Amino acid sequence: RRSHVEDLDKRKGAQRISEIPPIVLELLNAGEIETVNLVEWLAVDRRRLLQTVLPKLGLRAAVNPALAEISKLREAKPTRISPAIGAALLPALRSQINRADVFERLARHPSDIVRSWAIYAVGFDTELRLTQKLAAIRRFATDGHFGLREEAWYAVRSDIDRELGAAIKLLSKWARDKDQNIRRFASEATRPRGVWCKHIEALKLHPEL
Repeated sequence: RRSHVEDLDKRKGAQRISEIPPIVLELLNAGEIETVNLVEWLAVDRRRLLQTVLPKLGLRAAVNPALAEISKLREAKPTRISPAIGAALLPALRSQINRADVFERLARHPSDIVRSWAIYAVGFDTELRLTQKLAAIRRFATDGHFGLREEAWYAVRSDIDRELGAAIKLLSKWARDKDQNIRRFASEATRPRGVWCKHIEALKLHPEL
């Protein structure tokens, strides 16, 4: 099965959900492979995925709270489901004696969607200071999956808006980083008028910042 998965890693991805091979959809919903395009990303059954993956990671206690959070959404869109799951994971993560190890398994998971839950768990963690959040989110800013690099800055953008002065000072160093994805994170996270995120009013009024 592992060799079959490795072969599938080289796929380009279907153009329609109906064209996704059953084996690919099965592995995506089991969390064994990551999505390679938007079509696959939209096709994943996130309820099934979390019920399959979380118990294996020692986070069984988060399954029902996560399902409950999804059921509360007015629109159960993928863009809203991952943040809801990430928020629901926080209490279960905090209760873990080996929290760092469990988070690491989330952050390194083969599924890009599961890794996104780790991103939002960081974003929603009110116990973390801005410096801590940026330190924790940095790895996702360089993730090999294009979607996670977008979600990384999105998940901490409200914190950046709230502590804009400190954020700009910290991200000024990121903007000079050798890694182009780190530089891009700094740019996107402080974009005054985001395309699919809330605008940062202070930067619209004072773009010189």
